[in-house]
Amino acid sequence: MKRVKIGLIGCGRISEAVHVPALLEMNKYARITAIYDLKEKASKDLKKKYSLDCRICKSPEELLDSDVDGVIISTPNHTHCQLTLQALKAGKNVLVEKPMAINLKDADKMIASAKRKSLYLQVNQSLRFSPPYVKIKKMIETGDIGKPLHIRCMRASSSSPDKGWSPGAKWFTQKSAGGGIVMDIAVHMADMLGWYFGKARSIYAITSAK
Repeated sequence: MKRVKIGLIGCGRISEAVHVPALLEMNKYARITAIYDLKEKASKDLKKKYSLDCRICKSPEELLDSDVDGVIISTPNHTHCQLTLQALKAGKNVLVEKPMAINLKDADKMIASAKRKSLYLQVNQSLRFSPPYVKIKKMIETGDIGKPLHIRCMRASSSSPDKGWSPGAKWFTQKSAGGGIVMDIAVHMADMLGWYFGKARSIYAITSAK
């Protein structure tokens, strides 16, 4: 079986902790052949840590010009749209980290481009593959818990992502770069709600600030 060639755009925490280990587990089916990060040291550190047999690229364009079949985009949220469109234009399938984009207009552009190119575009909404959440979905579908009428979501942590998850990655909390922490983290809950209940017919919010 021919193994799928994967390129990584972004060699930060999510690639180090999730994407690379997962791809190495799938070594029979896929292999990492090219990586790129704005900080070349991050690329070198990732390659060394996992003893990757891959090419370190100097730019996204260099990576996309290689023979990768698909790319995983794990960069700050405000870059997702541009990099996804570049990858699709180059004929590469794309897995992009959540949130897909920081506004609906960009998300629509990404979807339209993938359709025009007949390429795969998937957003890494990882809770859809987490066993507890998959179990809840199945229980809803089978009617084991009856018809759900209300759901409450909470996301708790002892620190913000730029301190606990990826120390120093300040873009997590910057609205201009990531959409803010609500956009970056609450998107998990928003996607889960739609997955469980279907498309929303209306929406409203009650907020407060101190």
